[in-house]
Amino acid sequence: MRHQGIYAVYLRELALYFYSPLAYIFMGAFLALSTGISFYGLDFYQRQQADLLPFFNLHPWLYTILVPALGMRLWAEEKASQSLKLILSLNLKNHELILGKFLAAWSLIGLTLIFSCPMWISLAYLGEPDHQVIFSSYLGSWLLAGIYLSMAQALSLLARHQINAWLLALITGLLISLLSLEHLLDFILPWV
Repeated sequence: MRHQGIYAVYLRELALYFYSPLAYIFMGAFLALSTGISFYGLDFYQRQQADLLPFFNLHPWLYTILVPALGMRLWAEEKASQSLKLILSLNLKNHELILGKFLAAWSLIGLTLIFSCPMWISLAYLGEPDHQVIFSSYLGSWLLAGIYLSMAQALSLLARHQINAWLLALITGLLISLLSLEHLLDFILPWV
């Protein structure tokens, strides 16, 4: 596998994110919603516990809505702008294109999670959290975002327009999130 091809696609896609308002809207929306709802909507202060459980419990739902917005442009935009044929004619293999695009969007999500680390720092200042649990939660959240992103990227390949790609990924993400609810699992597990 040639890493130069993946790296070139990665840099191009990452630059495209930051040249458009999409990266800034994604980062702002994710950080505002996750911190706002965690601290003010889910009784963070009344819990009297030094953890970020409410913050991380929101991530699957936020990823369901926001990650398809990143994934929708990965391939549907290329189809709409007629640049897909040009990109496919380059001396790059399909897996290099797919990995480069995926890693660029996944890096943007990772950067967004890094920008939420001041919550962890303030929590460490206010109490004595279990840092290994919080670090593992950040890692798990980033990996979960990768799952939602890979699903959105695959659906973006199927869709012709960005809004169709977003709707397909949103509906699929909602189904996945709803199927992972605890009461649904409690109902299904005795049958397995």
